[in-house]
Amino acid sequence: MSHAERPTGQNAIEPLGSGRRARHRRLQHECGLRQQAGIAAAGVAALNAGVDQILVSYDPTQYFTMMNALITANRAGGLTPATLARSARRLAGTAR
Repeated sequence: MSHAERPTGQNAIEPLGSGRRARHRRLQHECGLRQQAGIAAAGVAALNAGVDQILVSYDPTQYFTMMNALITANRAGGLTPATLARSARRLAGTAR
């Protein structure tokens, strides 16, 4: 994963770094978990942050909201192709 950055509020950029902690911080920053952005935005941001799988309770409202958001984002170019390709490679390596 490349180094992510976030605005510091002072017209400066602060690197988020790489690795597990950085992915977590990036996920929090991008999907606004601290602001409760919602399941749809969280799912899109999670995939763009490098998450390989998203588990959603089979509550039809949550499941279909998440799936619709992911399909819509993919069709609209809102999911990063390179990130999805890396995830697909990792998942393919675990299949037996």
